[in-house]
Amino acid sequence: MCDVLRRAQYEVACSQTGRSGLTLATRFDPDVLVVDLKLLDMSGLDLLRQVRRQDSPPACVLITRFGHDEDRAEAMRLGAFDCIEQPLTPGLLLAVVHSAQSGCTETDEIEQSHALARWADAVVRGLRSPTDMPTLKTWGRTVAASTGTIRNWCYTARVPARHSLQFMRALRAVIRQGDAPMTPEDLLDIVDRRTLAKLLTLAGGTRTTLPGDVDQFFERQRIITNPKAVTVVRAVLVRNESNGRDRHASG
Repeated sequence: MCDVLRRAQYEVACSQTGRSGLTLATRFDPDVLVVDLKLLDMSGLDLLRQVRRQDSPPACVLITRFGHDEDRAEAMRLGAFDCIEQPLTPGLLLAVVHSAQSGCTETDEIEQSHALARWADAVVRGLRSPTDMPTLKTWGRTVAASTGTIRNWCYTARVPARHSLQFMRALRAVIRQGDAPMTPEDLLDIVDRRTLAKLLTLAGGTRTTLPGDVDQFFERQRIITNPKAVTVVRAVLVRNESNGRDRHASG
């Protein structure tokens, strides 16, 4: 969790126990406190109770396990901003922390953060496809979801399905372009040259070229205009790349 948040440009302090966490929270004065339900020396609920006694307590997010409905209810009664069940994906973590830091308290906005995290995970999983995905059907096949499910993920995340597909296809092409010298025509299954030119410019390139690398794509693309959505996708992608390097080094 620390790595994910740091790569998203958050200032982070970490602790493995509740007692040291309380000391650290007092000294660090965080905007958001992310607490696991099961700590080495106390329950996350006990830590939450102590934190909430402070004059200006930070927003608290509790990480729980499946089936701990009573603990979740108690955490919300104690004033937790939100409770997240494991497994905790990078996208979900970033979306909830972003909402907690911005002071969002509306239920629909919190639910939208969860939806955005799910959408971002689907986008990043789609990047693994060995071929371009020109339709929602082919995207769904790659991430093991129906076309209706893909549309619903995009709808609940408030990101148009068509724009989501264009964003993922362009990002995948930029990544593949870095692996081997290939033209946009080789990377994108688009026959009409005007349609191809439009996507390339929206992706931050020219009418005939893609952006030079992933950083340029995220900085210049105009397909997805929601900055929170772009931030979550970028952080999930960086995290996955880091995990891949770690596994390669271990092997």
